[in-house]
Amino acid sequence: MEQERETLMLDNIKDSIKEKALEQHQEKLSQRLKVDKVGAAKKANEVSSVLTDHIVKGNELKLLTPPISESEEDEENEKDISTELREETSIVRERYKKLNTKEKQLLLDKYTIKDDEEDKKGK
Repeated sequence: MEQERETLMLDNIKDSIKEKALEQHQEKLSQRLKVDKVGAAKKANEVSSVLTDHIVKGNELKLLTPPISESEEDEENEKDISTELREETSIVRERYKKLNTKEKQLLLDKYTIKDDEEDKKGK
């Protein structure tokens, strides 16, 4: 029962990331920004796979391009978000260190992108 719950919880991480990516895509479309509409679901799935893989391996995620703010209030909110992200990342890293090898292996088996899958996609 416990193992099934953990598996469902791990599946939920990937699904949540995918849904958030699609939600952000829809927001940008509604703002009438120049956004590529082709293959959004496939790209969101790929992004969620990569991010989940990095989270499971314990890698730190950093934003490459910060959002553009329109006012000073937005800049203050962005600082709060970056601080919150840093704190959450450190909590996750600490919790990952506390896992036993069996639990770490379960995470790696569940979310690691396999080389075989990448080879099949390339062909």
